[in-house]
Amino acid sequence: MVPVPLLHAQIMPVISKAVLEAADAGVFDAVADGSDTTEDIAQTCGLNPKATGELMGLLTALGYFTYDSGTFMLTKMARKWTLKHEPESVYGMLLFNNRVVWPWLEKLGTYLKTGEGIHYHDHLDAQQWNYYQQAMVAASGSEAKEFGQRVPVPKPVKAGLSTRMLDIGGSH
Repeated sequence: MVPVPLLHAQIMPVISKAVLEAADAGVFDAVADGSDTTEDIAQTCGLNPKATGELMGLLTALGYFTYDSGTFMLTKMARKWTLKHEPESVYGMLLFNNRVVWPWLEKLGTYLKTGEGIHYHDHLDAQQWNYYQQAMVAASGSEAKEFGQRVPVPKPVKAGLSTRMLDIGGSH
């Protein structure tokens, strides 16, 4: 029997925060740009070499990197989803979650006691609003292709005829 609460309480938060911090520090982009050893990654990102080695070991075990003869390479999954400038990247969401959402998690206990939420749309400062917008672009960018392939398209539209569509709550 596996102690699932231990996985949820100890392992998953560490994994989540490691991925968020790696993205925020530029680790994925550093490797994509040619920094492929622990020392190179640490220097490029301004990180401690020992800590970077530990981070890279975890991220490799999680499938973000492969490792061979002292060098790291991005996996196909990491290249698609974590690099800043890839079309389907979720980098903006990673940044928002690390810099804005993660601190909010400290308030979850208060919410559970009072039922009063954060109402974050009303309380984001200019920088947080920018991160939020980047996160929404990341969320829609990663989902738009899939949605576009699955949404039913009426025959008149396929034939090039004009029609109307109501977008409810589509954000940007």
